[in-house]
Amino acid sequence: MPPKVRSWLMFCHKWVGYYAGLILFVLFFTGSLATFNLELQQWIQPQTALKAHLTKQGLQQAEKIFYSELEKNKFSFLRLPSRRDPVIRIWHFDGHIFHGPALNPNTGKIIPQSDNIGGVFFVILHDNLHLPALWGSLIIFIVSIGLFITLITGTWLHIKKFISDLCLFRPSAQKIRRWLDFHLIVGCISLPALIIISFSGIFLQYYKISAYFEASPPITTTPIQAIHDSSLNELLKKGEKEWGNSEGSFFLLTPQSINFIRGDDTNFCANRPHISANGLSSPIRLKCPTLRHFFLGMHDLHWADSSLRIIYGILGFIGSALIGSGLILFYNKNYNQKYNKNRKPFLFISPLIYRALNNGTLIGLPLASLALLWSARLDAPSFANHDQWEIFVFSSIWISSYLIALIFKNGFYILNSFLALSGLGLFFIDIITRGFISPHLAVFIMIDMAAFIIGLIGLYPLLKLCFFRKNLVKKSQKL
Repeated sequence: MPPKVRSWLMFCHKWVGYYAGLILFVLFFTGSLATFNLELQQWIQPQTALKAHLTKQGLQQAEKIFYSELEKNKFSFLRLPSRRDPVIRIWHFDGHIFHGPALNPNTGKIIPQSDNIGGVFFVILHDNLHLPALWGSLIIFIVSIGLFITLITGTWLHIKKFISDLCLFRPSAQKIRRWLDFHLIVGCISLPALIIISFSGIFLQYYKISAYFEASPPITTTPIQAIHDSSLNELLKKGEKEWGNSEGSFFLLTPQSINFIRGDDTNFCANRPHISANGLSSPIRLKCPTLRHFFLGMHDLHWADSSLRIIYGILGFIGSALIGSGLILFYNKNYNQKYNKNRKPFLFISPLIYRALNNGTLIGLPLASLALLWSARLDAPSFANHDQWEIFVFSSIWISSYLIALIFKNGFYILNSFLALSGLGLFFIDIITRGFISPHLAVFIMIDMAAFIIGLIGLYPLLKLCFFRKNLVKKSQKL
């Protein structure tokens, strides 16, 4: 490879990869959590972990509550229970978060619970970074292109040593060399999946941006009184007869009538066939009607069973590890005084800023996510709604992480101390606020174990620091 081409590839891989990587880490991490959004919802609201089946009486009672909710908000919808979320939910979207009660599918009674933001918070954070729709989509579209450029340039740089890079790891080498080996191994293993994720993400954001500029018809709704004669049980029977599986399907008010719409979890392409109370219906399409539906099924994975979703979630964490190791390599190679004596600022940005960006992103985001889970189970202050309190806790912890990393020289160890306490302590919060035995226990154990592993990751640098200090004391005593 000519030296000029190699230097150009290295420049693109380094600088495009770093600035895009700060947001890409957020997208990969929250994307993994979004894969288990319903499981997180159940962990946050343990009262909804039921072993109850949908009954005619339960749906009739839910229908009354649904119509009363429609009188308050005409864009509410009623979603049927599924294996992942075994309750009836009546939700409306306020522009940021889904709100509404959960109902027992057997009796139709409202389950007493806090108005938590739930696992959908991570879905929205992954989808638009909790920014206005257009701006969030534009940023994600740009960084997705940045990911694609970084993957292509990284592969081009190492194409001749692809197999050797895949098998090479030197645990006894210098720290920066170990990080490079880890970065290359993870990149080689996850390359096909990452290319699919980045490519589908680019297309999905492009469709969102295009739809924003398209003229949309004025929204009208049917008067509530006009649909009171429609029975949800009758629509449910028709849907089960036509579709077979109605899990996660939902009832929605449209300008024409009340529609029973098949859930996204039941098919690869989210084409949403429906049955209307006025007799109209749309058939099931075996093939994806558009390229957008194909990429949506590939990227979102609503339709997949638990084993495939677990694999997909693990791939998201692997992508986070790849991006995170790249951010660490960038700082060590360019601004860590231990490895680089000539630390020159780029675009007049101090090395302290890069250190704060790394620590605030790589440690601050997992710490803020754990803090959100803690705040969801603990009581909110009397002056704040529970959902607002959870968002405040998440945002303040994440912003504080950047400030701690910027102000304190030992900010890395301070943040890891909080991360270790939050991750290792979540299991005890779970037991105290839920009880030891409950239905769907595997969901709670899985989330507690994931938090415990994150806590161990935060504990490792602290144990390593203590061990290093003990060795220094021993050497000084010998001298």
